Amino acid sequence: MDTWLVPHLAGTVLLLVAGVAKLRRPDGTSRALRAQHLPSSRALVRLLGAGEVALAAAALAGAAGTAWAVAAAYAAFTGFVVLALVRGAPLSSCGCFGEPDLPPTRTHVAVTAALAAASAATALGGGPTGLAGAAGAGAPAALAAAGLVALVAWLALLSLTALPRLAAAQRPATAPAPAVTRSAS
Repeated sequence: MDTWLVPHLAGTVLLLVAGVAKLRRPDGTSRALRAQHLPSSRALVRLLGAGEVALAAAALAGAAGTAWAVAAAYAAFTGFVVLALVRGAPLSSCGCFGEPDLPPTRTHVAVTAALAAASAATALGGGPTGLAGAAGAGAPAALAAAGLVALVAWLALLSLTALPRLAAAQRPATAPAPAVTRSAS
């Protein structure tokens, strides 16, 4: 089994989760796209979500070329987050998981770039790229790989969802401006 197959499959699972989230709740992604002056209709976001689901399903099945397509998708996500961070436009959500309060972070850039690299490395490896690649190593190895895929996908999801919330909670709240009072003279 290829070294990069587990992170590639974990990224593919995460892509599936994100696609389903966009289908169910397109507004966060729509607002994120609009904030960057990109096409942002709910229909477009749902189409993107459906594309993510279809790509993830094909990649999990090991369809030819899908590791490259997953790498390209994660490279595009990385570019979008970098664009949002560089522009500094007020963006309350990256829109990845259809949630309104997941701001883009540098961690987000690192995770999506790493998943893009893992999928590209899997594609370059030339071996099986889907779940069959893990299953081809025998039942115990496939079971271990499935556990690792789930763990890596979960950790990546936490770094993209829970970590930004935790960081936001750690920041001191902005103190309100003191009220100006007049003394009686």
